[in-house]
Amino acid sequence: MLKKVAHGNAGEFYLAYWISNKFVWPCRILDIDMGLDAQVEIYDDKNNSTGMFIGIQVKTTAKTLDESPSISVPLKNIVYWESISDPIILVRVCLNNGTETPSLYWQHLDKKKLKDCIKKGNENISFRFKRKDKLKKADKKNWKRLFLNSNDLEFIERIEGINKNLTLYGDLFKKEITDGWPTYNSQDEINELFNEYDEFQRVININPRILFLSSDARKLQENYNKYIKLIKDGFEEIIRNRCFYREDFNSYVPLNPLIQSWLAD
Repeated sequence: MLKKVAHGNAGEFYLAYWISNKFVWPCRILDIDMGLDAQVEIYDDKNNSTGMFIGIQVKTTAKTLDESPSISVPLKNIVYWESISDPIILVRVCLNNGTETPSLYWQHLDKKKLKDCIKKGNENISFRFKRKDKLKKADKKNWKRLFLNSNDLEFIERIEGINKNLTLYGDLFKKEITDGWPTYNSQDEINELFNEYDEFQRVININPRILFLSSDARKLQENYNKYIKLIKDGFEEIIRNRCFYREDFNSYVPLNPLIQSWLAD
């Protein structure tokens, strides 16, 4: 029993050391067992607290992952984790029989996974870890993404394409358009840029932390700040010169209110 407790303490303290060293975030070992062993506080790039926390449950084995890949968690812990708002991460610490540096493996227990476990009604729930679950320094980005909701993540998936068009038309409007439009439906692409800009502002208003949590979102904001006024001013002038009419736009895509106002004048 004492040996098991010693291994458990070693695993928790090794995790705290690893997080503090690799992620440069505080990792606090919780003295009272309330169903979580540690709490990680998320810092921004200037080492200021963001007020965001991740709850950690640590399960340590003296063996290697191949020897002991699975752990068991009481249902009461699952119920508790499902009831709190902080993301929950399950960490497997393998002390590797003392022959090499301990290894860390992790799984995010999202709300859906926790609810599914509760529905099963088993007294204990088993979780199996694989080598691909090994905790790496690059996972710092993945841990931050745990605070993004499905709408945030869906928008982030589109950012690369938005940035491409934003840069294309931003550079185009820096000079006089003498060589024609880059595509046959450029007016629709610009309309979509304006719609996506409005959507991005709504996303930021709902979850302002997305700009810290996603480097892609920060880059998009930088590009919008750099190009959007240039594109708006240039496209407004083109419409007022009667180069485009309402029927030139795709009727199946919502026409941006700004463009509507220009066409109505």
